[in-house]
Amino acid sequence: MICRSFDVLLREAEKADTAKVMAVALHPFITGIPHRIDALDRALEYVCKNDRVWKTTGSEIVAAFRAQAKD
Repeated sequence: MICRSFDVLLREAEKADTAKVMAVALHPFITGIPHRIDALDRALEYVCKNDRVWKTTGSEIVAAFRAQAKD
């Protein structure tokens, strides 16, 4: 589901020439189960291999927003 969602958001962003945000909710009860961790690893690898992805933290997003708001 993560990979498919990513592909849709990427297509939408390319059509509109705008950024999209993809939030991935992780709960240890679900993703921390040993038979599921490999699927999460594969999904994150799939998303991160795209050179248009900004892998960031919340504080980096706030800093970027503030820098743009000053303009």
